[in-house]
Amino acid sequence: MSIVKCKIIFFGTPNFAVPTLEALNEASARGGQGFLSIKAVVTQPDKAVGRHHSQPIPSPVKQAAQALNLPVLEGLDSLRGIEADLGIVVAFGEILPQWIIDIFPLGIVNIHPSLLPKYRGTSPIQGAILNQEKETGVTIIKLDDEMDHGPILAQQTVGAENFLPLRETTAGELYDKLFQMGADLLIKILPDYIAGKIELKPQDDSLATFTKKLSKEDGKIDWTKSPAEIAAHVRAMNPWPGAWTMWSPFAKASEDKKEKRLIVWKASLKRHPELVSGSISEKDPDIRQDDVELCLEEVQLEGKKKMAFTEFCKGHPDFKLSNLFSNAKS
Repeated sequence: MSIVKCKIIFFGTPNFAVPTLEALNEASARGGQGFLSIKAVVTQPDKAVGRHHSQPIPSPVKQAAQALNLPVLEGLDSLRGIEADLGIVVAFGEILPQWIIDIFPLGIVNIHPSLLPKYRGTSPIQGAILNQEKETGVTIIKLDDEMDHGPILAQQTVGAENFLPLRETTAGELYDKLFQMGADLLIKILPDYIAGKIELKPQDDSLATFTKKLSKEDGKIDWTKSPAEIAAHVRAMNPWPGAWTMWSPFAKASEDKKEKRLIVWKASLKRHPELVSGSISEKDPDIRQDDVELCLEEVQLEGKKKMAFTEFCKGHPDFKLSNLFSNAKS
């Protein structure tokens, strides 16, 4: 007796969508007894890179699909006339219009890296880190015509007790971990969803919070913030756009010696009473009321390579982090 498989279209583009595609492919190939088949993978068109934008590079999802011998389509118009049962989207990079949603009898499900309805929008992981949340998680929803608004199929929460604490996690690290978790959760619940055994739970819109698309300007460090807030900002902006400040490597900036962008890739909070070059302390009520200081650990001056902050200071002994705080508050 042949097994009727659910025909799926996968939508995705960046690296962190690849684990879900790989998990779906594995589920489709389990000894020929898989419950689904991937009819096609839809991704964004090849992006031109290089100095003259002359080298089109396929998206990570396209590269993964080709390695798995899966059909690849580029752009939404390629889906006109296609027949499939279910759509699955992970960071496609474009809001899917209603006519796409209407193609699928089972709708489209989406993995979102937050505990919806908190942190709807395009930067939920950065939002959780910036707000110094003690827990986060993933939510699988069925898409509707509003962003991250659809009913919930499943959620999984993670906190400091079983996950790298958010105080120590960069956005990049959290993306990798949460989307792998989301892929595992999706494979676990998909058979019941396809069979109509999952009761969808509407989101409570009164609890919704929203995030925006980040720009390079969002990486700028506000030195009037507390050490804890700045440390969170550094982690939230890693790997993009990077937390940065402007600083002149010269005693006095001039037209020929302008300020340069200094990116802070890594910073930490330490409990020390002394003020030292590269650190600043204050009373932080969230850390046992102790004196804490912000310590820079890895930086990159415009036009230079990343380096340990200690090495940076050897080449720039005039740099004083305390001056940045003082200038900001003056």
